[in-house]
Amino acid sequence: MRKILIVLIIISLIMTTILLAGGVALAEQNPFRPDELLFPVQNFAEQTRANLTADPLRRAEYLLRIAEKRVLDQAIVAGKPGEIAVLKSMNELIDQVLLAIQKVPDSEVETIRPKLISLLQKIDNVLFYLDYTRNNEPELFTAFETKIKTINEMVQNPNIALASLGSASEQFRTTLPSMMNSAASQADQTLKSAGINPLSVPFLPGSAGAQHAFFPLTGGHDNLDCTQCHKNGQYAGTPSQCEACHLEQKPVNHYNGECSACHTPTTWQTATFNHQVANATNCTNCHTKDKPANHFSGQCSLCHNTSAWNQATFNHQAAGATDCQACHTKDKPANHFSGQCSLCH
Repeated sequence: MRKILIVLIIISLIMTTILLAGGVALAEQNPFRPDELLFPVQNFAEQTRANLTADPLRRAEYLLRIAEKRVLDQAIVAGKPGEIAVLKSMNELIDQVLLAIQKVPDSEVETIRPKLISLLQKIDNVLFYLDYTRNNEPELFTAFETKIKTINEMVQNPNIALASLGSASEQFRTTLPSMMNSAASQADQTLKSAGINPLSVPFLPGSAGAQHAFFPLTGGHDNLDCTQCHKNGQYAGTPSQCEACHLEQKPVNHYNGECSACHTPTTWQTATFNHQVANATNCTNCHTKDKPANHFSGQCSLCHNTSAWNQATFNHQAAGATDCQACHTKDKPANHFSGQCSLCH
């Protein structure tokens, strides 16, 4: 009996060791995505690893690394139903990262800022490609996009303490559609039975809705009167996409993608176009009107770059330009040699 007990203990220790080793491997390798069957096992291992990390800075950095891997997962499933599961997992990780940062000592917390900025910008970039979520779960997509952009603006501001981001995350947590319950629909039915239009009922003062946590009024949105967005006294159902308000401000032949690819709520007029995110590779689609008279007719990118349009370097070899006189005749001084420029230049 004693031998059997010892054998069982040894077997239990071996199994425990195997499980621990497997958990460590899962937590480090992250072979599964949130849309895959075995992801809950991996997620448990990741959370266990994070909880067992005693040093607050190391825990925050570990969660940041996991979030980076979720961004890669999101890029892999872009355009597919798996987008939604990955987005929800990413949302939970962002909350965990911000809460972990709150516990990092003041003397170390600023080392996190550049890493967090990098992560948020990568998430913002990959959101551009999430057409499945944008089309099938528009409220979820808009809420998450707004959350990332708002937190990113806060992190970019060196005057805002990183420890305060945990509170911002807490506000968002209660407003994402994936976490809503049936209380809203029940309230709608109660109001309708009393002859009241639910869309005309404003949020209670001091509530999360009244504080606009789901669509933070930052930058240019901060000084707007409520009626500028909420027409005819209706609050629910107000669109949150930029084009709903800014469509009439688009000039003729304007880029037809998401406004947020270039503009931010901070200042609408100062826009920075991200050519890579927008997958804009054919320059002539937008810049033909910028060409001066008798300009080279080839692709703009042979000379110009996206960093500075007015600083151009012509690549003769890439353009196949061998007849110098086709472009440089006007540069010849009076009584200049009439032969081919390349004989001397």
